Amino acid sequence: MPIAAPDLTYQEVVDSPDDFIRDQNQEDEKSIFTRFIWKNRSLIKLFVFLHLKLDSGAGFTFYIPNPDLWEYGRFNISFPIEVREFNDNINVAVWFRIPIPYALGEDENPGNVEEKVRIEAGSRLWMRENCPTVPLPHLYGFGFADDRHFTHTEPEAQEQDEEDAQFSHSFQLILAERFAERRLTQYVRNGKFKAPFSYLIYHYGPGVKLTTKMDANVDPDLYKNLFFSISNILLAMASVPQEKIGSYSFQDDGTIALTGRPHFAAFTQLEAAGIEPAINRGDTYNNTEAFFGDLIRSQRNRLIDYRNAVRNEQDAKEQLGAIAVLRSIANRFIKPKLRKGPFVMQMTELDMNHFVVNDNWNIVSLLELDFMASLPVEMFQEPHWMTGRLVDMDCEDFYTQCEMRGTFLEVFRPMEEAAKPLQDYDICLHNLMQQQHMSGASWFWDSAISLNGVSDFVRRNSSHMSFPAEGPGLFDLAYKFWGPDADDLITRKLADRSDYLQKLRSWFRARDCYSSYMVRGGREKQPATAEPSSSSQTQGTEDGGQQVVVTSSSTCSMEMEICEEDNCSNDPKQ
Repeated sequence: MPIAAPDLTYQEVVDSPDDFIRDQNQEDEKSIFTRFIWKNRSLIKLFVFLHLKLDSGAGFTFYIPNPDLWEYGRFNISFPIEVREFNDNINVAVWFRIPIPYALGEDENPGNVEEKVRIEAGSRLWMRENCPTVPLPHLYGFGFADDRHFTHTEPEAQEQDEEDAQFSHSFQLILAERFAERRLTQYVRNGKFKAPFSYLIYHYGPGVKLTTKMDANVDPDLYKNLFFSISNILLAMASVPQEKIGSYSFQDDGTIALTGRPHFAAFTQLEAAGIEPAINRGDTYNNTEAFFGDLIRSQRNRLIDYRNAVRNEQDAKEQLGAIAVLRSIANRFIKPKLRKGPFVMQMTELDMNHFVVNDNWNIVSLLELDFMASLPVEMFQEPHWMTGRLVDMDCEDFYTQCEMRGTFLEVFRPMEEAAKPLQDYDICLHNLMQQQHMSGASWFWDSAISLNGVSDFVRRNSSHMSFPAEGPGLFDLAYKFWGPDADDLITRKLADRSDYLQKLRSWFRARDCYSSYMVRGGREKQPATAEPSSSSQTQGTEDGGQQVVVTSSSTCSMEMEICEEDNCSNDPKQ
């Protein structure tokens, strides 16, 4: 097994706001989870045949690629599967997608994985019903980490022995239509197999991901085709106003309802790091102020609980002060006439990898909808990657650095004028986006849902907002408004930082010692990825051998005096 992070040095990661040690531990978890999936590939075959309604014993070949060819995202592991009949009458390609438990904070908040599948399925089914012009891959079915599996079904395709189940489902849908919040779907419970993990199965169609096409020298007409497709998606979603802030979630009775909390990638990462969520499962909002208040609480919780939240005292003051400032200026950016809606469906994580395009750059498939939510219309904007706009960019600099945005708006504006998605509310999205950028409101909202963007937003844009001071002077004043415990919190966060740096140095020392030992001919074992303890220990192994636990006081001159080769661990992990 290779040495963990062999090319990185302590100096390269010491100033990163990320928890490097935790990230490295997750690499180990990824390997373990990948092996677990591969071990259960016979069950994956069973699930695919179940949702494609194929007889597993009817002479089909089933191909799943080696894990080296899988796609490993932040929150999902995905791979294509090909099903073919021996006589080639049937040849189907599907996309199998598995949420990653450790990346979603399943251990810290059991049920997060199921919630993610419910919201992704609910979002996709809402989109298919309400936005028929948006190209979506067919969702064959999905399941949870138990015996609940749901398959797409057409009423006219039901077999006689399924009539009772279909009648029950239809009766449930009739009842669901009596309730305003619930919408029927054509997904019914199917199968009684125990699943070891949650999953979704999509159709795998033609085209390539947008990331493989992006090039600065591309024909401008291709960009216009792309922007036309993106505008169509954004306008289709905005054309169906919502009454509250939240996410559509699939229910076990086969319906979807706007009962899920609004999902954001950054806050999902915080939950995976053990940070207490401020927006809890099932939370929805009927006004913008209450929603923003919980966004601020999420930022406060991150600063309080994240062990590598600050670098030094000045950074701590900046972060405390920035959150206090963001809270105090909210009334500048929350429009009174829009505080109770309309709210519109938006994708908070619209990555280039989510788009499949053809040779003309028309979007032929929108792959992922796992972070789609009904949000304040003030948050409506173009994808960040398309414009180059970042949270830590000065809002005036944005206009000199983003020519592409002008091209997008040239395409978006006439499409909106033709569609008039929010005409009944006297809202022009094109004008609203321009106003939000000019006022800095887009950066305001982006920072509120970012991991580390609040202080950057305040620091870089304070000169545009008539604050009583700028730079360090602003934060020396503002951090006191965090609360009466501001100084005590800074002291505690500096202690957290010191402890983290000690463990980080120990991690790199352990890795280097292990690497040195391997060079000297030691037997290769697990890499150093866990946090070493604060003092050297020699521990017995279950089979009577000994292992050295490398710690901060250990040096690479230590002698690996370990017992018999066959019993030795040689693992510098705690």
